[in-house]
Amino acid sequence: MKNFLDGVKLFLLISGAVMGAGFLSGGELVAFFGGECSGLLLSAVIFFIGFTLLTTSKTATPKIPLLMSSAVFSIAMLSGLDEIAGFIGVFRGIPAAPVLSIIIFHFLLSGSIKKIEKINCFLIPVSVLIVFLTIINVPDSAPKVRVASGGKWVINAVLYACMNVFVALPSVKSAAQGKKKGTKIAAFIAFSVFFAGFSYLIIRVSPNTSLPLLDISYGTPFFPLLVIALFIGSFTSLICCLYPLKSFITQKTADKKRRNLYYFLLYLALFLLSRVGFNSIIKYLYPLVGALGLLYIVKGVIGIKFPLNGDTKIKRSALCQERKRIKSKNLPKKNTATI
Repeated sequence: MKNFLDGVKLFLLISGAVMGAGFLSGGELVAFFGGECSGLLLSAVIFFIGFTLLTTSKTATPKIPLLMSSAVFSIAMLSGLDEIAGFIGVFRGIPAAPVLSIIIFHFLLSGSIKKIEKINCFLIPVSVLIVFLTIINVPDSAPKVRVASGGKWVINAVLYACMNVFVALPSVKSAAQGKKKGTKIAAFIAFSVFFAGFSYLIIRVSPNTSLPLLDISYGTPFFPLLVIALFIGSFTSLICCLYPLKSFITQKTADKKRRNLYYFLLYLALFLLSRVGFNSIIKYLYPLVGALGLLYIVKGVIGIKFPLNGDTKIKRSALCQERKRIKSKNLPKKNTATI
């Protein structure tokens, strides 16, 4: 029973990290996959390979690129929360939604990865249920415009999966600690299958707009519920990305006063960067994160030791030479006397 619950928690944590407002609204899926459902299957396979390989192997983790990617997604989610609030006319002109989200994360959820797991166990099923009810109640007359993906669907599918694996990896690795290998693999399989199936249902009813499900549900009883689901998606993705950033400061700073100052500076920098706008972040920074994720997954697959974290050929050669030296104290000392 414990292994089953561990698997469910890990599955929901991954879902919370990947399924943000862009996913739940359908806009992200339409932009990356269009009408090409083969891309969903390819991304699902990469999700499984990426999470399985990078959480079960002992490959050194490139901390700085991962933290930079977490920062990129954090500012995107902060910007997304602000734009959703503005879309429905709440706190218009006042960035209350991102500020409140940071406060809730810092004081209530950032203490351990288990708190992130628990909040995802509650929020993710709620958001998925709302989106599912919206999908099955879409009127037959609603426009369903398919986007021609052309030959780019393979590249889009690979970049999408690699990007999300790379960003979710720090939180997923933390949550996977102490869980059995079989439990982790089962959770990765479950998420990959769920991603492909749920994404297909969303794309199937989505028109070619930036927020498809919001557009087709406007004026229906599901519209306010869907807005809540989008808030949930942005919030769960935000806390999954903020957690490794705050944990890094906690590990590197012993003094409590300096640590609190660094926390404040981190949140302030992320908030200010989020002011550039959600679309600009997606356009210019998301592809970079996807390329980093692809590089790291390929590195893990082919087993090549890149010079990450100081792992250079020179250092490895010096270490091998050091191990070859005989350090016994019982050996006779070399006579250096001059005759």
